[in-house]
Amino acid sequence: MRRARTRTHYALSVITFAMIAFAACSDSSGGKDDAAEYITAAEAVADYRERATELSLAPGTVWEDEPWGLEAKDSDGVAVMYGLSVGRQQAEFWWLCSWQGRTLNTSGREREVALGEIEKFRGYEAYKWMDDNGHKMFESYLASARLGDMTEMNAAESAACNHPGG
Repeated sequence: MRRARTRTHYALSVITFAMIAFAACSDSSGGKDDAAEYITAAEAVADYRERATELSLAPGTVWEDEPWGLEAKDSDGVAVMYGLSVGRQQAEFWWLCSWQGRTLNTSGREREVALGEIEKFRGYEAYKWMDDNGHKMFESYLASARLGDMTEMNAAESAACNHPGG
């Protein structure tokens, strides 16, 4: 018998899922400090805005002017550097949230269109940066939604999305 997962389980998983975008900041050069692998907050915001021009949000959703959580300096006044794709990934997560919201707030053909949009996420950088747990969670809530059960997607959207468009 399959064990029921709790809303807390999904909330924690989705928070982890959303934070993967920030994982690009980690040093993958084996300890070698390579400044070319990192960008400033201003550059990440520019990347976010560029990626936003390439993605179509769900109807009624608007782009934030700047992605959340990108600080130019830390509390000590030191410039914060980010992984090369953080801005793009944040745009992709905002896009995903817009289509999750659309899926949850529509039915019939409109819901099918929204689910089709969400499936495109598999080809985006943000999805590629996610770990196996993030992939499993995404695939699980998408499969459940395709069967008409919005429980997992609702938990994911509630935990990770700042409710784009409203």
